[in-house]
Amino acid sequence: KMLKLRSNYRFSLLSLQEGEICYEDFICTYYPNEKKKAGGGSSYQQKVNGKLFICTHSLFFVPNSDSEPIVRVPFSAMEGIHKYEQEGQPKIVAISSTLFVESKINNINAPHNTKKYHKDDPHSIMFSFDYLNLDEFIEKVLPIRDIWHETENRAKVAQELTRRYNEKVYGIKFDLTQKNQYSEASLMESEATRIRPLEELRGIFYLTNKFIYFQSYHSIQEDRTQKYELNKVSRVLKRRYLMRPVGIEVFMNNGDTLYVAFTNEKERNKAIDLMTSEQCGNVQFLDVNEFSNLDEQCKRWQEGKLSNFDYLMFCNFAAGRSFNNLSQYPIFPWVIADYQSTSLDLKNKKTFRDLTKPIGALSKERLQEVMMRYENFPEDETPFMYGTHYSSPAYVLYYLVREAPEYMLKLQNGKFDEPDRLFHSVSRTWSSVLKNAGDVKELIPEFYFGNGSFLLNREHLQLGMLADGHRVNDVVLPPWASSPSDFIFKMRQALESEHVSKMLPAWIDLIFGIKQTGVSAEKSHNVFHKYSYEGSVNLDDIKDPKTKRAIEDHIRSFGQCPVRIFSTSHEKRKLYESHVSNQMLDIYPSLDKIVATKPKKKKRAPTVQVTTTEAKTPNIMEITPLKLRKGMSEKETFHIQECYRLQVHRDCVSSIALHRDPDEEGKYKIYTASFDSTSKILDLESKNLHRRVTGIGDMALSACRPFCAKTQDKLIISSWSNQLSVYSVPYGSVVQQMNDHEDAISCIDIGNDFVISGSWDTEVKLFKMNPKKGLLFDEPVAEFAEHESEVRAVAIDQKKSIYAISGDAEGHLVAYNLEKKKMVWELNPHEQEITNIHFDPYDDKRFYTSSLDGCIHEIQLNNGKTGTWSVDFCDDSTDEEGITCFSIINNYCLFVSGSNNGMLRVWNIKNGDCIVSLSAFQREEEEIS
Repeated sequence: KMLKLRSNYRFSLLSLQEGEICYEDFICTYYPNEKKKAGGGSSYQQKVNGKLFICTHSLFFVPNSDSEPIVRVPFSAMEGIHKYEQEGQPKIVAISSTLFVESKINNINAPHNTKKYHKDDPHSIMFSFDYLNLDEFIEKVLPIRDIWHETENRAKVAQELTRRYNEKVYGIKFDLTQKNQYSEASLMESEATRIRPLEELRGIFYLTNKFIYFQSYHSIQEDRTQKYELNKVSRVLKRRYLMRPVGIEVFMNNGDTLYVAFTNEKERNKAIDLMTSEQCGNVQFLDVNEFSNLDEQCKRWQEGKLSNFDYLMFCNFAAGRSFNNLSQYPIFPWVIADYQSTSLDLKNKKTFRDLTKPIGALSKERLQEVMMRYENFPEDETPFMYGTHYSSPAYVLYYLVREAPEYMLKLQNGKFDEPDRLFHSVSRTWSSVLKNAGDVKELIPEFYFGNGSFLLNREHLQLGMLADGHRVNDVVLPPWASSPSDFIFKMRQALESEHVSKMLPAWIDLIFGIKQTGVSAEKSHNVFHKYSYEGSVNLDDIKDPKTKRAIEDHIRSFGQCPVRIFSTSHEKRKLYESHVSNQMLDIYPSLDKIVATKPKKKKRAPTVQVTTTEAKTPNIMEITPLKLRKGMSEKETFHIQECYRLQVHRDCVSSIALHRDPDEEGKYKIYTASFDSTSKILDLESKNLHRRVTGIGDMALSACRPFCAKTQDKLIISSWSNQLSVYSVPYGSVVQQMNDHEDAISCIDIGNDFVISGSWDTEVKLFKMNPKKGLLFDEPVAEFAEHESEVRAVAIDQKKSIYAISGDAEGHLVAYNLEKKKMVWELNPHEQEITNIHFDPYDDKRFYTSSLDGCIHEIQLNNGKTGTWSVDFCDDSTDEEGITCFSIINNYCLFVSGSNNGMLRVWNIKNGDCIVSLSAFQREEEEIS
């Protein structure tokens, strides 16, 4: 989905204006408040460190601290640039302007703060540079500022700045030092543009016999070069960009993608031919427009072997739709027409929308107005029925504003839309779609899979007040939906219903088939603006830059019809209920596991069953489980209280670790990793952000640990992009990356000179540290393949690093002897996924495991025999999510259960008493990770 592609940087291409290009950046110091001395002169007491970016439309100051705002100074409002040199003071450049725009204050996605000043009294901001002469800076900035002031025609300004940028980058070659191996054979080097939602980044596409590289000319992020290993490429497909057949989309086995547009079709085809040749290992090229492939998938759908959802995903995929391009985002239909009832009757035909008609023709009154305008269209213009479209970037972000607010802010020039025009209520949106002359939008895939998180205002965005006085917050659901997940589940049930299965071919004809264009489209009231259709215009033939830019803007912003993939009426379905729910091509994630009502867990007996087996399975001794003692007070024996809460990430925190600060005695640092692709280091006492770690990749991070507890100058970071990275804190960059796993790395642990990693590829790998270099040795010293499901937790004993333990998604546990580098025993102590493993801090022969089955086990590593006690939730208040995380402190076990309230409980691990039970998280529907 698109949200996976969100930038993990505070300042990104989304921060730039439409068509803006970033030239270069410089380390600087910003002086926001100049203070006058009593005897004259200035004192620059307050200062903020950061970077100053020179772009084609503006200057941007990006502070190192998240608490300070990003400051934009448009060249069009810039009045002057002056330098000041005073004895005993830093050399300063002052920039005066009538307009300053602040964003990301405290790293919060909010409408930008615009400060305007009169032309006769502009405001000045001041900078000093660490490695740049002031005259050099002025020489770089003044020519750009002069262009904006000398020419009022903004199109000509953009044209001239683009021309200068082209001159600047002309002849730039790929930096060969970025190759993964010097022995790689170079096959192709071509100018290209990387495409992501609302982002276009120019650079170089470089292909070797081992890797695909994309190296940007100048990136506002830390890492200019992305690389993709060819032997991990799943598919390569042709794509069109701005109606031109110049793009390709590369799909990786781990779900990552690369969408690039070349300068012409010839270069695009050359790249595909090389990637699919023997030199590159015959990467699979999938021509989804081949009749045989379409026919095969259609037949599978007809026979009930492919769900409606998956078949629609395939049709979108075949028609060139992509999550990387908001102008061609996947399209899904409204199927339910009842958003007022308290229950949803899927046996009643009136519950459903008429899929034989486009959205614009559902209302007779509106259709009459549409046809009247269509029939009276000026003769010298190509007529159309709808000036808007059923899919466009604005509509996609209308639905996703709560989950991806920075995209809406980009699209709306630093503002959210007017509150009454935001996605506030499902019922109100459906009503608008039925009645509003300019609203014919369909839905997006997110309405039919996932947990509905895009419907929640989890970032507490200030979206404004409606005209009726109500604040825009979470999306108001229909009465028949009890929660966002329940809403998505019932929407999916409706999509897969017998009625929709019968009528879906008619909707496919309108969007992907015979009724999309021509006379059939006109008869079906399905005609859009000419620039919405493939082949309506050849941009290469247009010589006038202004005209060409206007057409490109229309194509980019106002919606595009999918490529027509069916030339005859779509076949009916033979079976109306599918046998399997997801047999989609493997380039798409498994989307069928949508959230549904979870079955109640069975109450377990109050004792652990005695088992005695031979071979590698240890004996489990019979021990009474620990029971929750009622009425216990937090004042009893152990006191715990909340000190403060910090929202440091914009997505789920996947890992958190606490370590003593090596530089300041008695102080601690917090190390976090998050699904937002960043890691943070914070001071526990002051709550200050010590370091924001980016540049690891675009996928979720699973763990972050100091490489060495004594110095903590380097970090070990694992991610879902299969990488184990070593990050230098002083230099702020990745110094080593390992790609030894075939799938996402889910967990790591560090002990003495070893790093152990577990992965979704079911394998556990052991790496040796090289303390002198502060790196890992290039190859793992041991590899274990004892699991049959994803590894979810690993641990090394911290005293001697002789033993390691791993646990998987099925509750299976494996112990290893690291000296002998072999497995010593395996055990199945849990019924569900193992979430954490911790060795006892005082006894390296004892460890603890937690699971979603609601148990914590204490296991003895004692000659293959284990003694186990269980924390078994027996009270009615227990949540069904089990234990999501826990830690051992002295004689106490602290753990969090994944309930709506996120219960934090403290147990005495010596006598089994629960001495604290408190709600750690108050907000409903929010899970703990």
